[in-house]
Amino acid sequence: MTSAMKNFLQSLLRKLLGGNRDGVANSMPASGREVGSIKNEPGSPGATDMSLSKPVEPAPPVEPARSVESIPGHLSQHPQSNGRSGRIQLIIGLDFGTSFTKVVIAEQRRAYAVPFDGIPGVGGNPYLLPGFLAIPADGRMQLGTVAGAHHHSGMKMRILGGDRGRDIRKLATAFVALVFQHARAWFFQAHGRTYVNHTFDWCVNVGLPTEHYHDDALMAFYRDIVDAAWAASIRPTALDLEAVDACLDGRQPSLGREAIGLFPEFVAQVSGYVRTPLRRSDLHLLMDVGAGTVDVAAFNVHKEDGEDVFPILGKSVENHGVHFLHQHRLTSAGIAPGDPRAPFKGGITDAEVARTLGLKLETLKHNDIAFGEHVRDQVSRVVRQARGNYPLSRRWDEGVPFFLCGGGSRAAFYSALAEQMIALRNPCRLVQARLPRPDRLQADRMTEESYDRISVAYGLSFDPLDIGRIIRTDELPRIDPVVPERGQCPRCNGTGGLHRPCDRCGGTGLLG
Repeated sequence: MTSAMKNFLQSLLRKLLGGNRDGVANSMPASGREVGSIKNEPGSPGATDMSLSKPVEPAPPVEPARSVESIPGHLSQHPQSNGRSGRIQLIIGLDFGTSFTKVVIAEQRRAYAVPFDGIPGVGGNPYLLPGFLAIPADGRMQLGTVAGAHHHSGMKMRILGGDRGRDIRKLATAFVALVFQHARAWFFQAHGRTYVNHTFDWCVNVGLPTEHYHDDALMAFYRDIVDAAWAASIRPTALDLEAVDACLDGRQPSLGREAIGLFPEFVAQVSGYVRTPLRRSDLHLLMDVGAGTVDVAAFNVHKEDGEDVFPILGKSVENHGVHFLHQHRLTSAGIAPGDPRAPFKGGITDAEVARTLGLKLETLKHNDIAFGEHVRDQVSRVVRQARGNYPLSRRWDEGVPFFLCGGGSRAAFYSALAEQMIALRNPCRLVQARLPRPDRLQADRMTEESYDRISVAYGLSFDPLDIGRIIRTDELPRIDPVVPERGQCPRCNGTGGLHRPCDRCGGTGLLG
């Protein structure tokens, strides 16, 4: 969408909606996503108004409160707001992860990482919420781990694995609803002095793995869950399964599906990068290592009429995350699931893993070779897709900017694998790139090195119309691949294969 067209549509909507306002909430469908107005709980100021004022000049930051108990979580407007300063759009960037969920709340000038202090099970990084939903005997659901309660986890893996049943719908809806309640209450408590006189128009942007962004049924499922979760989160009563059922059936007022944006996670991750001088145009490769999956995406970065455009040139999501690496190590060492050595202990070095499993470090690394080949093959397939879709990119010769990110990327196995791929130029010539922490993000307890853990949530906290236009792989123009009659093998980049012969050139490194 051009800048002129965007301004025209905003002007038209302003006239249709009436009133002398400075802006308009996003209600125009954009390529690959929907954004829009907010329907707050009945009786809230401006419950059906869709307008958006210019951002307020923020006052000095308010010190975060130690708890959010004093402000009820079901409120979507500050309890002391009189609305005299006008309307402002607040965007929730929701990164619903396999092991951890991350949230950023933002207006145009500032973004705030939401800490989860006080929730049982939150560890040393307060911005990472473990994916546990507790249901105590009284049925009132809570986040975290609660003594004597029944706990549910692994919800995202179930969804991505194809589970669309009523049970997982209810669990995921309840979890996200409680996240919304905590995030809003924290925001009002920590930054209420800055925004107390505003009326808020909320919208939510959610990330999807790149592969699943092409799954229309899953996108509809996510949108339904988030819409029902918002409805559940603004109920003044405690959240139980009966309340969640009512919200899933559409019997409660909610956000509105037009106010829910869905974006590939890689686009969110690089949103900060593309707004800095470090930005490079053309082809990029990103490898996001999580607890369950490794998400690899090859994409282009360029502008059209002032708008960022992200064609997806190759994609793959596979179960190659740290938990599956651990399972491979157990199987390779002949350790049964019930063995005392079997439980996963995150954040330890390969040497510590070897000692825990009763192995020599050399044996552990030898056992890891097969798993490493699976991950490398995954990256190679994405690179081949990208070559087929964009064979003339200058980055094939100059080096493709390569991002390694995600919580699992801190494991020595994945960082060593990335270093090997860069050093050997296999599957292509790669140049290490980094995701810089943006100045707009406020997170006092976050280090520069840990920013990538929250980069998806941060990227999702932008106005949906400003995140960029995504071109899915199935929307790309068809290009017939060109294979040289003789020359360097594009599969192994002329190496012949690292630990086994390349199946394309038979280990020679040459074609023809």
